Amino acid sequence: KKKRIVSRGHRNPQGLYYHASLNYLFSTEHGPSGGDEINLLNFNNNVENEIPNYGWPLSSYGRHYFDNNDDNDIRYKLSPLNDSHSKYGFKDFKSILQSIENAIGKQFFSSTHKLLIDRDYLIMKKIEDDYFKGLTIQKKTTSINKPIPLSFDILDLDESLLTSFSACFDFSKLQFPLIIRKWKEGDKFKPLGMSQYKKLSDFFIDLKFDVFSKKETFLLCSGNDIVWVIGHRIDERYKVTSKTKKMYIANLLEK
Repeated sequence: KKKRIVSRGHRNPQGLYYHASLNYLFSTEHGPSGGDEINLLNFNNNVENEIPNYGWPLSSYGRHYFDNNDDNDIRYKLSPLNDSHSKYGFKDFKSILQSIENAIGKQFFSSTHKLLIDRDYLIMKKIEDDYFKGLTIQKKTTSINKPIPLSFDILDLDESLLTSFSACFDFSKLQFPLIIRKWKEGDKFKPLGMSQYKKLSDFFIDLKFDVFSKKETFLLCSGNDIVWVIGHRIDERYKVTSKTKKMYIANLLEK
């Protein structure tokens, strides 16, 4: 079989693990002081003659061995370690790592970013203004770009089109103007296919939403009713049926 080099820069690897179904290869190896590494090797690099470098200083956190804490040290001039988290404002990353096992749901903040310890991941996002007072959707509204890109239309009943759009509602049951808003504690709706109410907090748990995903979820409301958890599930009470004459179409667009 043809052989090829897929990575370089490894220093004293301690073990390799291959995940066959995902075609992932993990390498554990020594790094700088306080910076041992787990590297996910990329087999899908298609750039000819370009082999990914997983060595110092490109993928290591920590300090050089026998460090005198002088950043003017010749070692740092020749091989400046890449503290990738620092450019996001997180200076004390060790304290974050020490919290991983017993602080699920804990958040850390820099001046520009926020970091969440989730069940299986560290999730980092840029801090943005979370204030959103709501947006009204009139009957004549055909599209919006913010806070989430959507298009709207009113069509005669055609059940063959129901799976062609993000959400379809019985137009006669809607109370205009509709409202787009963020979720709040106590919100509930009847998910499509269910006869009982379900709290949104429980719905989010079923979807395994992290804290950030909850805050980024928008609702389409008619009066006091939630008719659509946008991008996820409509309300059973507003679905299109054989008695529907006009369909109200809401389509989630790519950002």
